[in-house]
Amino acid sequence: MFAEGDTSFLTLKYGGASRYLAGRAMDAIDLLEWAYGKDTTDVETNLLLGAALGKTYDRKRAFLLFDQAEKLMQPNEALVNMLLTSRSETLFKDGRQREAEGLLYKAWLANKDRLDLLFRIEREYSNWGPEYKSAEDLARALFAKVTFLREYFLTGKKLQGFQRYRSILQYLYEDAFFTNKTELVMIAPDNKKSKISAEDLKSIIDRLPDISQLPEVERKHYQQMEEVFKKRKENGVGSTKSEPLDENSEAFKAGMKAVQKYLDSQKKEQEKKSE
Repeated sequence: MFAEGDTSFLTLKYGGASRYLAGRAMDAIDLLEWAYGKDTTDVETNLLLGAALGKTYDRKRAFLLFDQAEKLMQPNEALVNMLLTSRSETLFKDGRQREAEGLLYKAWLANKDRLDLLFRIEREYSNWGPEYKSAEDLARALFAKVTFLREYFLTGKKLQGFQRYRSILQYLYEDAFFTNKTELVMIAPDNKKSKISAEDLKSIIDRLPDISQLPEVERKHYQQMEEVFKKRKENGVGSTKSEPLDENSEAFKAGMKAVQKYLDSQKKEQEKKSE
């Protein structure tokens, strides 16, 4: 085909490949260079030309071509992230929360710089302890919150707005105190169980900003939560009965609205970073 004047990309590429595989590396270079000039993004052309040059006279350029081929073989990061995000969000919408979390957690284990993945998981869990209906949900929430916070602490970034985590963590710490537990169970999205000591949980709580830095409406909401803790203490050590918050109160409504507004802003910020 080449002899008949066909100089299309595929003819040049496979003509060069045929020469190279026949042991004629030097003869393959001219066709592969020609093919490379037509498409520098073709992985096979990069590999074949690099191999031919490496076997003959230009190892330096061969290594550059190998590096380029390796880069081209990597999946498009933006598309991979879009696929992950779209798939997980669809699972969440479909009511398959555990599957969505497992998908995001697996991706985070492969790239622990992706704090946005942990944030998306923990965002599914309320920061108000009395809302939880089962010990398993609380254990999953504890893992999500603690893991995200520990990783975030490592970044050294400011903890602006992180007061919102105090409520759920304090709730669990108080519960451990009332039931004389020294450790709390955590369940990861891959269903592996682990434990955190009450002492370590308290050290995480102590690193969070004080609620005095919150706007008044949110501060009232946290104060209401503290009242729940006080009432539990009055019931005596060992009492695990929790009293629900007054969800009809203006403080509760305003607090939830303010917290949701903050969560939405955090979500948008993380989505921008992911893009």
